[in-house]
Amino acid sequence: MKLNGSFPPVLSLFLWAVAIQSVSAQSWQQQVDSDIRVTLDDQAHRLHGDIQITYHNNSPETLDFVWMHLWPNAYRNGKTAMAKQHYRDGDMFMFYAMSRDLGGIDSLAFTSAGQTLAWEPHPEHIDIAKVTLPAPLAPGESVEIATPFRVDLPSGSISRLGHVGESYQITQWYPKPAVYDEDGWHPMPYLSQGEFFSEYGTFDVRITLPSNYTVGATGDFVPGSENNDTELERLAQLVEETETWVTNEGWNDATNDFPASSEDLKTLHFRQSRVHDFAWFADKRYKVLQGEVTLPGDGRAVTTWAMFTPEEGELWQKAPEYLHDATYYYSLWNGDYPYNQVTAVDGTISAGGGMEYPNVTVIGRSGSDSGLETVIVHEVGHNWFYGILGSNERENAWMDEGINSFNETRYLLTKYGEDKDISLLLGGESNLAQRFELDDFQYKWIDELSYLFPARFGADQPIQCHSNSLTQLNYGAIIYKKTAAAFAMLQSHLGTERFDAAMQLYFDTWKFRHPSPGDLQAAMEQSTGEDLSWFFEDWIQTTKRNDLKLVSVNAKSSGPATFRGIKVRNVGELSSSARVSGLVGDAVVAVVDLPLMAPGEVGEAPVPQVDVDRWVLDHDRVTLDYDRSNNVRHTRMLGGVEPLQLRLLTRLENPEKTHVFWAPALGWNAHNGLMGGVVLHNLMLPPRDFTYQWTPLFSTSAEGMDFGGILRLDWRKKDWHVGIRSSQFRAEEALQMRPEVTNGDYDGELLTRTSLEVERTLNANPVSDWKGYVRYEGVHLFGFVDPAPDAVYTLLPNSGGVRLQRRSSRLEARTDQTSTATPGLRQTGSLMLGTVATDGYTFVDSFDVVNAAQVSHLFADAWWHLDYTRPRAGREHTWSIDARVSRVRSDVGTSSTELWSSDRNIDVPDFGTALAGTGAHFDPLADQLLLNRGGGMPGVDGGWTGRQAALDRGGLPLDMVAPTGLWSVRGAFRHGIGVEVFAGAAGAWDDGRDNVGGASLTHAFNAVAGVSVPLGPLEIQVPVWVANPAEGAQPWDGWMFKLDLRALNPLTLARKNLQ
Repeated sequence: MKLNGSFPPVLSLFLWAVAIQSVSAQSWQQQVDSDIRVTLDDQAHRLHGDIQITYHNNSPETLDFVWMHLWPNAYRNGKTAMAKQHYRDGDMFMFYAMSRDLGGIDSLAFTSAGQTLAWEPHPEHIDIAKVTLPAPLAPGESVEIATPFRVDLPSGSISRLGHVGESYQITQWYPKPAVYDEDGWHPMPYLSQGEFFSEYGTFDVRITLPSNYTVGATGDFVPGSENNDTELERLAQLVEETETWVTNEGWNDATNDFPASSEDLKTLHFRQSRVHDFAWFADKRYKVLQGEVTLPGDGRAVTTWAMFTPEEGELWQKAPEYLHDATYYYSLWNGDYPYNQVTAVDGTISAGGGMEYPNVTVIGRSGSDSGLETVIVHEVGHNWFYGILGSNERENAWMDEGINSFNETRYLLTKYGEDKDISLLLGGESNLAQRFELDDFQYKWIDELSYLFPARFGADQPIQCHSNSLTQLNYGAIIYKKTAAAFAMLQSHLGTERFDAAMQLYFDTWKFRHPSPGDLQAAMEQSTGEDLSWFFEDWIQTTKRNDLKLVSVNAKSSGPATFRGIKVRNVGELSSSARVSGLVGDAVVAVVDLPLMAPGEVGEAPVPQVDVDRWVLDHDRVTLDYDRSNNVRHTRMLGGVEPLQLRLLTRLENPEKTHVFWAPALGWNAHNGLMGGVVLHNLMLPPRDFTYQWTPLFSTSAEGMDFGGILRLDWRKKDWHVGIRSSQFRAEEALQMRPEVTNGDYDGELLTRTSLEVERTLNANPVSDWKGYVRYEGVHLFGFVDPAPDAVYTLLPNSGGVRLQRRSSRLEARTDQTSTATPGLRQTGSLMLGTVATDGYTFVDSFDVVNAAQVSHLFADAWWHLDYTRPRAGREHTWSIDARVSRVRSDVGTSSTELWSSDRNIDVPDFGTALAGTGAHFDPLADQLLLNRGGGMPGVDGGWTGRQAALDRGGLPLDMVAPTGLWSVRGAFRHGIGVEVFAGAAGAWDDGRDNVGGASLTHAFNAVAGVSVPLGPLEIQVPVWVANPAEGAQPWDGWMFKLDLRALNPLTLARKNLQ
């Protein structure tokens, strides 16, 4: 196989024969015809109906039963598959919704030719039932199944079926047989994310409702039937009134209230063949505009209907234009629209900005002309990719949403220009575009950019994914946008003419059928004569990255260019063709195409005789290049360097500009005081794999000018993260010095912490019910205020000698699990193992130095957390339990253990487990931004800043540091308003004795109860009862606070939200 798109003649003929046989083979397909009569009760928000299903068995198998979808039951309670999907995405509405907000289908009594049929619900899903047939259904035979039904319509805020006041969206509302094909039955529960798969047939539907409702529906009015003729006259009158209303700009003084329902009823009769669903929408407020489009293929006229409420009437006046253009262009590129009408209705839905059904689409609130046009075009386009080409949307969502999104983007670029900028998305010029330097950002790049955000965070998933296996973010970024960008790349590779011919062959071969990904591939390979497995296997089925590198351009910077060539290397994981553009300013003056390159291959082409400023690989951004920093070659010295950018935020990545930004920075702590400086960084949108951030800060102290701050380097690649961090701030932290011998007038020392962190994610599946990681961190601390062992004046810090330092290595394994059986239940487990070594000193007696000693520690720390969140009255209430066990083993690397132990006391231990978590009172290793490092030591008045603590791993606000480890338990209840009540207890091992010094804790056991108030990154815990309080102290005197400023890092927030 060659990747240049050509085959040897004999092999080419063989592949063509195989492809033609595969594409043209007419496999069997079931047919389901439905005759439905339904009445809307708009007082009780209920449907009463009867359905007769004619099921045609075209398969070679005999059937004994039919799986029946009862999808309204997805709204029945908080235990359905849809409710669990909502919960996974953070929406708890169905778990606390009132019964009037929920819905379902009942009153079912399946019969066939008057014979009662046995049926039973699916063992897991109440929205699926198994109906046993009256007799085995042989191949070629058909059977009629009838049943009455009643549907309680849910709140329209849940998903696609329901009502908002007296505006009705009636979708997936009747008993509906599942698909049966070569792979067997496809029973599937209803989901908001992940759409439908149904059999084609004819729908004959009669709808009875109050006469002043306007209905947009699948199908055509059956001439002369029921009240259809009268309704057509009524619609003509509404169109005339609406045109006058638009001319007079009636939206300026219109109201959006519902008029009273008419006491008279009407019945409307719709019929449509060759569709796999029927939906209808009813509202008494609808304005109506009618249009017509002539199809580009057979010249047939198709009627368009726009039905909308006054609320966004000013926007909807242009809806006929959008309906016309969408129907025309989709027909031009893919194949003529086969039905007689296409309708867009204005409605409120929660499952996205719009939703498609055969012939009719519902559009949510748009807010702008561009927003409305984009959604109408996308949803109308689904008549091709979902309606006519009925792929299995649940398993292959990209075949409808993704390819349709490609056509949507193509439509906008065709209509408004290939070089249309971001204003098309923003609805006009915007300060946002100027702030992020988006003036040159083209609309067509949005699809690629949407993919790069989750990809750069390592949170992307393959295009080929089951809908329920995708995160909510990836359903949009990958299924919609990455697929659209990938097919734009394929179009660029094949050329527009060949690409369109392939898509039209696919359409003509598979319309009104159920194509699979293999069928699409076979059709495109038959049409193009190319082996496209590199695209349909690697690009579609994996998360591999495409990365092309412009290695060299061997031409002179001015004058006639030589023909020594352009060299491009594929340094990524996907096969890709390439295009290199020569630019002078913003103008493209030369284009060089290179053939398909497999990973690792090099492509070469001659350089045109043209003078350019720079050569840019993939200037049009069609290859989804993961790293564009290697895509530009300037022909002049320093051609790509620009001054540093003074920015409070950042800008979108631009491979042709220098990405270094700076911004002013301020800081404060109790020892440095007010600090000023700058932040230098390369953080852009989307962030690259390697990022850096350096924040030098300056302050003044008694010692003069202080220079400190933070430096951080991070490299991330999929499941791996490597980080180096160094921080330096003034502190009064002592390791072994007694509080009573510290110098109260001393400002402290510059304490430097440097660490190396390596992390590996254990489960990269974003929608798995558990996540985890293994993390290693090595830490070095230098700059404690204790005098050096060989200092001249031992009472004065920094008085000569070798300073104290500490080294640590720790390994943590952590898992987080979300229960699928009990929504709202989560648990976390963590095990941390590590070593700590401190180069210290000992005393013989008061202040006489003997010798230095090294104290080393081995520690193990296990923590388990369980919480259960349950909504009540619209607020989430959370119960939680924490349990923690730690052990520490210490050793002194000197023979003078007894000398060491005489001065190593429990109030100021060298190392131990801090019950409140590391913080101002005890922070030997933690990577925290502390306001008063060391200011919380016993015997030191650190003020309010000395009360800072991590309060992690079930931490309690008690000053207990156990040198040999401890156990603790904590229980809490957090009310929906945000206030938490907690209680807990802890005890030190070995009665609290120091296994080196032998001294005892004042209290080896303690208990506490109190109140916690979380305020974003700040949390305050106030004890109201303590079992063993300090002498003369009140419980609340021991209050502590947590201030996690790192949680405000934009990349940290983004990464957390993507998990």
